[in-house]
Amino acid sequence: GFVGGKLLETKAFRLHFLTHSIGAFDEKATFHYLLDGEKLKRVETCMEGMFVNVFDNESVSMVDVTSDDVVDAFIQETHEKYKQELNDISNDVVGFFTDEPQYCSLGGSPFPTKIGSYFQEKYGEDVLENLGLLFAQKKGYEKFRYRFYKGCQEFFLQNFAKKLYHWHSDNGLQLTGHYVEE
Repeated sequence: GFVGGKLLETKAFRLHFLTHSIGAFDEKATFHYLLDGEKLKRVETCMEGMFVNVFDNESVSMVDVTSDDVVDAFIQETHEKYKQELNDISNDVVGFFTDEPQYCSLGGSPFPTKIGSYFQEKYGEDVLENLGLLFAQKKGYEKFRYRFYKGCQEFFLQNFAKKLYHWHSDNGLQLTGHYVEE
């Protein structure tokens, strides 16, 4: 899914994933959430207390297949190039096999590039205000996690699975393969 590393050359195409620690305010973390009673409270300055410290990690080996831009570039650099090289691709190729596409299996939670705009448009919320709920069972965590992972899955289905399916269908080819966990 990263075209032998070519897609990874574009930093914006790289997969982002979240990890966390619980403890004192960690200045190295990207986001900080004070564990305060029933709720989490996002804070940006160092203070005393127990925190969910969330780290935004960038993969150097995986691209974000939930991104329409990444998938468009993938199709352009692979499938379209095969199509250009072969006079009638459907006479020469039966189909393509996709092997274990995934949007996160690096020991963290996925963090799609467009999850912020998704939350704003769909729920009128800033996803960053509650991101710590991915890692702490505080008030509202079930609802937040459901919405967050539903968004990740919608991106994966719309931008990866459906785009590849339609490209193959439009070109008279079959698509097969298997996913990892998604």
